[in-house]
Amino acid sequence: MSKSEDIDKRSIFIKNLTHNVDAQAINVFFELVLKNTNSEISRVTIVIKNKNRKLLHGYVEFTTEEAQKASLSLDNSELDGVKVRIYSKRTNLPQVMINYEQDEDVMMISSSIEKSSRFK
Repeated sequence: MSKSEDIDKRSIFIKNLTHNVDAQAINVFFELVLKNTNSEISRVTIVIKNKNRKLLHGYVEFTTEEAQKASLSLDNSELDGVKVRIYSKRTNLPQVMINYEQDEDVMMISSSIEKSSRFK
C-alpha cells in the first residue's frame, strides 16, 4: 500500500461547511469520535473554490482507520447550524485530478491541529 492510499484510508471528505468552520471547530465536532477511538486529527484541509460560495468542502485526516470509520456515523449531523455530509475519501486518479494551481479562484487552507487552531 502506498503512503497516499494509507492516508486516504484514514481520511474523510466533508462538505457543506460554512465559512465559520475552522480546524478547531472540526476538532470539537469529532471530539467524541477521537475519544472513543483513542485517535487524533492529523490534518484539516478546507477548500475554498470561490469566496462567494455559501458552503465549502474539505478533508480531515485522522491518525487511525478506526476514527475514520467512526466519523462516518456523523454524516447528516449539524456543524455551525448546517447538516454536513461525510464520505470516505477516495484516492485521486491522475486522469481525473483537477489542477488547482492554475485556477486563481481556488484557495486551499490546510493545517495541523497542533500548529494552528484558526484559519483566516
